Amino acid sequence: MSVNCPICEAEAEEKLPRISGRIEIVCPRCRRFGITASALAIVYHRPPEDRHAALCHARAIAEHDKATPLITTAVVNPSNASHFRWRKQSVVHVI
Repeated sequence: MSVNCPICEAEAEEKLPRISGRIEIVCPRCRRFGITASALAIVYHRPPEDRHAALCHARAIAEHDKATPLITTAVVNPSNASHFRWRKQSVVHVI
């Protein structure tokens, strides 16, 4: 199914059915990642640099586990705002 990427807003593909509580996105810019339904509802209200920082953080976690990055509410929670600002410099290199 064709959707807009919740991170960069480019046209992307949704790979998992939404009944699983999360979806998997394959984006030409952001590559493959998962996002929970609750995080998806939050991420659209965040500025672009915070969205990219959330994906960066999810990738760092997934790299350790050798898994598909998964963006959860813990990653996009407002209490992590200082983390988003800190990661802003490295986001440019991810895209």
